[in-house]
Amino acid sequence: MAGVPDMAGWLQDHLGLSFDIQQRLLATIVVLLVVRGGRRALMRAVDRHVKADEAIHAWRRGSFYVMWTLLVIVLLRLWIDGLSGVGTFLGLLVAGIAVALNQPLQSVAAWTYIVARRPFSIGDRIEVGSRMGEVVDIRLFSTLLYEVRGPLDAEQSTGRIVHVPNKMMLEFTLINASRGLGMLWHEVPVLITFESDWEKAKDIVEGITRHESERYELKARERARKAVREVLIKPGSLGPRVYLTVRDSGVLLTARYLVDVRDRRESDDRVWTALLRAFGEEDTIDMAYPTSRTFVNHIEGKQGAKAPKWPPAPKAYLSDPSEDGPDSR
Repeated sequence: MAGVPDMAGWLQDHLGLSFDIQQRLLATIVVLLVVRGGRRALMRAVDRHVKADEAIHAWRRGSFYVMWTLLVIVLLRLWIDGLSGVGTFLGLLVAGIAVALNQPLQSVAAWTYIVARRPFSIGDRIEVGSRMGEVVDIRLFSTLLYEVRGPLDAEQSTGRIVHVPNKMMLEFTLINASRGLGMLWHEVPVLITFESDWEKAKDIVEGITRHESERYELKARERARKAVREVLIKPGSLGPRVYLTVRDSGVLLTARYLVDVRDRRESDDRVWTALLRAFGEEDTIDMAYPTSRTFVNHIEGKQGAKAPKWPPAPKAYLSDPSEDGPDSR
C-alpha cells in the first residue's frame, strides 16, 4: 500500500537489524505467545475438570517446567546458528551467566539437587537457617514455605508465605521433621513438692501420657518399618516413659512420648488439662513453684534423721564478777 512505510527496511536502516534477524525476532515472539497461550488453555481445562487441589498444583508445576523446557529448546535451535558457532555461543552464555547471574545460578543448582535427591517434598515441615515451615511449592529459584514460628513445644503457622532461595538448602543445615518417623519426642516436665506422694504422682503421669500416646503409637510403628528401609535408623521403644529426678524446688517427673509434628501444642494442652484435673483431686500431691520456707529439722525431720536440739544457754553467774575478791584490801 502506498504511504505505508516498509517496516523491514525501516528496522534495517535505523536499528541495523538484518532481514534474517527480524525473522528470528518475529518467530521468537510467535513461539512465546503460542507456548504461553497453550499453557493457559491447558490450565483452564484442568481447573474445570480436576477438583483436587493437590492435583491442580501438580499440573501447574509440571506445565510450567514443560513450557520453559520447550522454550529453551526451540529458541536455542532458532538462534544458535545465527552465531559464528556453537562454541562461541556456549562460551558467551556461560561467561554471561557466571558474571551476571551468580546468585540465581546457585539457586538453580540447588533446585537440581532438590529434584534429584529429594531431601524434602511438598507438604514436609522443614527448617533451614532461621526459617521453619511447611513446603507448599518448589520453584526454580526459591522454595515456598508456609511459615511456622513459636517455642519448640508450640510451633504454629503464622499465615505468611516465605520465599526461601534454593541456594540456602546447600549453605545451611536442612532439618526435615516429616521424614523418618514423621513424629517428635515431646516432653512434659511436671514438678511436685518434696512432701507430695511422688509414687502416686508418677502413676498418674504415666497413665495420662500412655492414653495420649495411643493415638500416635500405631502410626509411628508403621512409619518406623518404612523408615528402616529408607535410612538405617533404630528408633527403639516407641512407648511413653516417665523419668524421675530431683530439683531444688521439688521432685521433677518428665513425661516423654511420641507426638505428630503438627499436633504438639494440642497434645500438650490435652496432657496438662488431664494432669491438673487429676492432681486437683489428690490431697497428697502439690505442684511445686518458687517459694520460701523455714525448715526446723529437729521438729519436722524424720525420727531417725533429726538433728539434736540446740544446747541450753550457759548458767548465769552466781555473784557479780565485778566485786572485789577475798584478797582485796
